[in-house]
Amino acid sequence: MSNTPTPSPWHHIAAKAAMVLAILQALLILVSWIVSSAMPGLGVRSLLASEGIRWFFDHFQDHLSSPLLAWLILLPIGIGSYYHSGLHKTLCALVRGKSLTLRQRYGLAIVFIELLLFLLVMVLLTCVGHGLLLSGTGQLFPSPFSRSVVPALAFIATMGALTYGVLSRRITTLSSAMDILTRGFIPMLPLYVVYIVATQLWHSLRYVCDF
Repeated sequence: MSNTPTPSPWHHIAAKAAMVLAILQALLILVSWIVSSAMPGLGVRSLLASEGIRWFFDHFQDHLSSPLLAWLILLPIGIGSYYHSGLHKTLCALVRGKSLTLRQRYGLAIVFIELLLFLLVMVLLTCVGHGLLLSGTGQLFPSPFSRSVVPALAFIATMGALTYGVLSRRITTLSSAMDILTRGFIPMLPLYVVYIVATQLWHSLRYVCDF
């Protein structure tokens, strides 16, 4: 009897998306070579030329290093911690009017205080005087605030989840804390493959078309 886990529908979708993107990458390489050879006046650059090959290998790592990659690392930590610390289940129980234990109520109260403090700090950094997180012209978008809002949300979700987990006794050891922090990566793993292929395709297209 096979011990291989059955892929989820999400895995099938991610696999098909990665395959389509990989096929498009191969077609782009072929088309860029044909067009650059047959119609050099169009200014299309070939990915099979020596310059194109050198560019692809030289910039591969740089293309992956983007704000989106940071989001793909931070968000699974925050979202996974929120779900697996028990905070999500407790909030759902609260909304449904179910009774909570003393530890659960105490944990939620501390998390609520943390959230209020986080919101207060963000208001002070963006709305009081010339906020430190505003742009040089005093705008929110684009600004340090807009560039840090996703990491900030991931941070407060992670801190709230860890706080609740400790206070509710869901987290009792450093190992259990690390387990909760990393569980969110498991369902996200196929997306990393899609991200790698999609990123290389996008930058390859920009190189070929020179834009």
